[in-house]
Amino acid sequence: LFINTDWCPPCAGQLKLNTDGCSKGNPGPAGYGSLLRDARGAWIFGYHGKLELASSEEAELWGIYRGLTIIFEKSLRDVLIESDTATVVFNINNPTTINYPHRALLEDIKFLMHRCNCVVSHILREGNQCADGLANMGVHHGENLVVLEDPPNEIDSLLLVDIVGFSCE
Repeated sequence: LFINTDWCPPCAGQLKLNTDGCSKGNPGPAGYGSLLRDARGAWIFGYHGKLELASSEEAELWGIYRGLTIIFEKSLRDVLIESDTATVVFNINNPTTINYPHRALLEDIKFLMHRCNCVVSHILREGNQCADGLANMGVHHGENLVVLEDPPNEIDSLLLVDIVGFSCE
């Protein structure tokens, strides 16, 4: 069985948001990071942010939420969102339980996804390295949200690997 671990660009005319969250301690100091790319793999925008104390799941949710708020503000629609946290993808795509610890944040995500006609799916960790790099930047920088019009030097090599290395059908 072959499992593709590469990042795959979206179809022509579509955009893809790859997102990740990380926590150093779980819970502990945390961050999130994401990037939006087009069908050629070209950078549209990215962002990262710091959370003082959060679990990795909560950091992942914040990364998706921040992306959706930017997507909404820019009047974008039909964005494909990829996360490497299967439980987050499951919780977004299924009814929210009453006792879910991040219920309000999850409901806000679902609302914005509906408004912007976005879908979320799971990607393997190996195909999400650019978002992982941005999430780690978020942990180590002091800002709650930094929007990046251009890719930071720290992830240039990862972006290049994604663009030239994908082998998707």
